[in-house]
Amino acid sequence: MPTAFGKLEKFLRLEQSQGFLNRAVIGGFDGFAEIWRNEALRETQDQAEIKQINEIADLLLRYAEADPAGRSQAVNDLLSQLEQDPQERTPRQPPLHKPGSAPPPPPIVAPAPAAPPERPGTGLDAPVNTLPGVSTAYTARLRRLGIDTVGDLLYHFPHRYDDYSSLKPIANLNTVMRLR
Repeated sequence: MPTAFGKLEKFLRLEQSQGFLNRAVIGGFDGFAEIWRNEALRETQDQAEIKQINEIADLLLRYAEADPAGRSQAVNDLLSQLEQDPQERTPRQPPLHKPGSAPPPPPIVAPAPAAPPERPGTGLDAPVNTLPGVSTAYTARLRRLGIDTVGDLLYHFPHRYDDYSSLKPIANLNTVMRLR
């Protein structure tokens, strides 16, 4: 199980590869900061690490307000700080048995199942015409919107929302609007 610092490093590297758009974690780093802080604090009792955790979380809370250059600097500083600390951060967990009693036997670990081989033409990089029900004509319409892959389709969000639930008949408009 990855430690909180290991997860943070992965998210920071993803953020770096995405151009510092604050999209590496759902809700942005400011929403992730408290969750990460609590998880990291559960893993340590060391006062120096607790101070470091609080400083990192405070930096993450201010991340969304920073400009792209500031975000880049913050991510690079955090990554170098995480790389400078060579000590292994393993979570300290309370014992699973009461003191004075015999420890439980070690769990039996089954080998991990092999991952199924990825079929060609699947995944987020697959062309949209590999999806069932997407014809060549519809593929051309999607291409005009800039959608070429399944990933493009998943991350294409509506740019407008029209709410027709509160429409008024024209006959009622004269009571709402008065001509001056």
